[in-house]
Amino acid sequence: MGATVIFVIGAIVVDIGLWVTERRKAQAAADFAALAAATQLGNPNPFADAQVKGLEFARRNGYDDGDPKIEVRVIPNINGDPDQVQVEIEEHGGSLFADIFGITKMDVGATAIGKYVPPQPGQGWALFANNQACNRGNPPIDIPGDDSRIDGATHSNGGIRIRGTGNVFNGPLNWVCPGGLDDGGGNTHPNASQIGRQTPPINLTWADIQPYCTQNFGNVDVGSESRLWAGGSSSSNQLNDNVICANGDLSLNHDNTQGNVTFAATGKITISGQDNVLNPFPALPAAPFGLNKLLFFSPAPPTVARDAIEMNVTGGTYRGYIHAPNAEAEISGKFSRIDGSFVADTIRVGDGDFHFDATGFKGPNPPPNIHLED
Repeated sequence: MGATVIFVIGAIVVDIGLWVTERRKAQAAADFAALAAATQLGNPNPFADAQVKGLEFARRNGYDDGDPKIEVRVIPNINGDPDQVQVEIEEHGGSLFADIFGITKMDVGATAIGKYVPPQPGQGWALFANNQACNRGNPPIDIPGDDSRIDGATHSNGGIRIRGTGNVFNGPLNWVCPGGLDDGGGNTHPNASQIGRQTPPINLTWADIQPYCTQNFGNVDVGSESRLWAGGSSSSNQLNDNVICANGDLSLNHDNTQGNVTFAATGKITISGQDNVLNPFPALPAAPFGLNKLLFFSPAPPTVARDAIEMNVTGGTYRGYIHAPNAEAEISGKFSRIDGSFVADTIRVGDGDFHFDATGFKGPNPPPNIHLED
């Protein structure tokens, strides 16, 4: 009698141990499948993609929905939340000993809910160079100037050289080329790393801006065109709201200029002066190109102008995209503020004491947050 009792207890203990092991295995598989399914909830076809991915990861972890003893259910939009997906696993198994006592089934079940939290916009790109050159002697971003502050991300699809000192990068500093950061020292960049190639936040052609031109010229010196100024005179220091386009070169050499204007030229844009405050033309559309934030734009190649955009400015504030997709954008001078983003093939920041602030402009997005719900 005693031996029988011991045998019964031992059989039950063995089967319970087997059940607990299978339960843990099923729960781990459900967790992995739910996390994998949740990664798909930001896709154009989130629910279908989540179901495919959830089934795939359940199968990888030993639970194939094609097995007649196994059921795997991937349920997106659980509780009406499109950012949640539930995975349920059931395995209809037997036992080693308990069936002797009439216990013929020891089913295992596990449930997990994966949650997708969309990425939150990161800091905007203050400086973005699209050129992929890895030449340390002539990198896509070259900063010979001193004491500038960059509030936002700095990215080069090639390398970066910082020859000045006292520059502070309050955002990610990223490059693509191996050993692509050449820093002479004395600069602050706590978040610096090599990453993969990035897509420019804006990449315009002349055809994108041309339909919105409100004033058209060949070569134009803005200061000498009375119709561009309030009261018909540059002495007003107030530019009329316009998109000023030049099928050639465009220049502004003037102090204390105010205006809501966008400058575009097929040739070189040259901006010089003190204490100017310029904002983009307010009626440009946001979609599909981000024109509403465009301040200066030149698609000129280096064969037309080595510096497609050259700014030699002191003081003042310039708000918007400064965009030279095919050549260099350069800024020199002192104490000016750029509330926007330099997006160019190559970028040079000379002299110093500039303040770049890319708040509100497009930048690198961190990955989404994927986790299991309790």
